[in-house]
Amino acid sequence: PMQLRFYPYDFEYKVEEGKTFFYFYGRTKEGQKVAVKHHYQPFFYAAAAGIDKQQFEERVLKLSLKAGLEAAQVMKVEIVTRDLLGKKQEFYKVFANYPKAVPLLAKEIQNWGISTYEKDILYAHRYLRDHALVPMKEVIASGDFLPNQWMRVPVFLAEKVEQLRMETLSDWRILAIDLETYAEKQEIDFKNNPIL
Repeated sequence: PMQLRFYPYDFEYKVEEGKTFFYFYGRTKEGQKVAVKHHYQPFFYAAAAGIDKQQFEERVLKLSLKAGLEAAQVMKVEIVTRDLLGKKQEFYKVFANYPKAVPLLAKEIQNWGISTYEKDILYAHRYLRDHALVPMKEVIASGDFLPNQWMRVPVFLAEKVEQLRMETLSDWRILAIDLETYAEKQEIDFKNNPIL
């Protein structure tokens, strides 16, 4: 695989054929705009101590909840050891089919009397924290460019992503503005909804 060094400044995710991809938008030191996509399935934790593991696994792997266009489903589970309040404990790492499925699945498992954890961390924050990445600092991705992508910039499919240096570029030409408007119902109406 080749290596791409870039500086990410914006993020989103896309669900493609049942897989969730984290998308970086950034630029190289030479000024080339790029999109980097990396497969990273959303997950949360469920307590594994003191339960019938075989029964739980059979039940959770069949879990499917109606939610919008696509049902919220558990893709797989694996047992991991994590610290909770200073004690090492066993947990199930429960993988969901898309990020918004996480709180729905976690709530259902809680209804079974099993505690769940880290179900309210936004997917983008989870990705950046789990990979120890800082926006606008130099990142290195290993992988390859994809042919004939529908996007306006080259798309790089990463197998691995890591922070290279904490150096940032000095010649950013980006302005971001976030406006909040007042509306009695959810609508975009520039004439009647004042900017707060």
